[in-house]
Amino acid sequence: MNFGDNRRKDTLFKRWESWARIAIKVFPYIKDKETMREVDCIEKLFGSRSYRKNARILDICCGWGRHCLELSNRNYNYVYGVDISKTFIEYAKNADCKKKIKFIRDDIMSLNFIKEFDVVLSFWHSIGLYDTKDDNSNFFKKIYTFLKPSGKLFIDAANGDRDLCRIEMAETNKYMLNTKHYWYLRKRGALALSEVEANKLEKMLYYSLSVYENIKEPKFKKRTMSTEIGESYFSTINEDDFTPGSRYWEYDNHQNVLRLKEMKKIFFKKNMKYRVYEAIISPITPPLFTAKNIFVRIYPKMELVDLLKASGFKICKIYGDFQMNKYSIVSPRLIVLAQKLPDKLL
Repeated sequence: MNFGDNRRKDTLFKRWESWARIAIKVFPYIKDKETMREVDCIEKLFGSRSYRKNARILDICCGWGRHCLELSNRNYNYVYGVDISKTFIEYAKNADCKKKIKFIRDDIMSLNFIKEFDVVLSFWHSIGLYDTKDDNSNFFKKIYTFLKPSGKLFIDAANGDRDLCRIEMAETNKYMLNTKHYWYLRKRGALALSEVEANKLEKMLYYSLSVYENIKEPKFKKRTMSTEIGESYFSTINEDDFTPGSRYWEYDNHQNVLRLKEMKKIFFKKNMKYRVYEAIISPITPPLFTAKNIFVRIYPKMELVDLLKASGFKICKIYGDFQMNKYSIVSPRLIVLAQKLPDKLL
């Protein structure tokens, strides 16, 4: 590894370690049901139960190991997880009661696996983490080297077509883009606030995450406001989405209070409306933990497909969610199953 590689690796470590120290206080408390649903999807795609005994599976950018742990619980014997964050890897190792999973702390681009895995998994924002377009392109070529002949790559990513379309609509005031989301972590008595900023030109999403501790559970009161709203504003209620959904927050500078809001869609005289419920957190003090401007690149479907083909993959299937529904521009996710082409066919 040359000096430039070392510098890039150090930059990545600092960026994602700051994120991991905050994320580990939030996401392991809210992702259990999602994880099971996502692993169910993998099992349906790969089918044969013989995979559980024999398949070598690598989860790249594995975070705190949620998919690795679920696969191990389902008796997959050769599961590997890699992440650049020390915080995530230490958490994952401690959570692995069976001690069957091999967790590795490193940058993907520094690994030297050659034709060792039957399956590589990439969930959520595991693609598009690097600063330059060339690095993100080389990322897929690196994964290609990890796979055995005819090995498969499973990618779950944000639907870049949808996100870019919504950003454009928000810029022209045709869409209400909610970028502020919250979770109340009842088991920890903590409140987590996230915020997303988007850059259409760079195809980047910039995330910030803050955690407030020792917060009593918010009590929501119904507001009298009930406003008609068009379908284009309210495509879905999904608390795990950063677009208009059930929850968002606002900070009141004048009163130094945090207003948590929850929208519920209703139908009144055949017209769709929404009603807002509000809880006030006061007084609000600076959060104990904050990570800012963690960015990831988003990919439209055809750009991702072209990158995979250029790296030597054949596209097998494309879906729009973990229920394996057909992909469209409004799908919540972009899920791609690709297969490594034999070297002689490249």
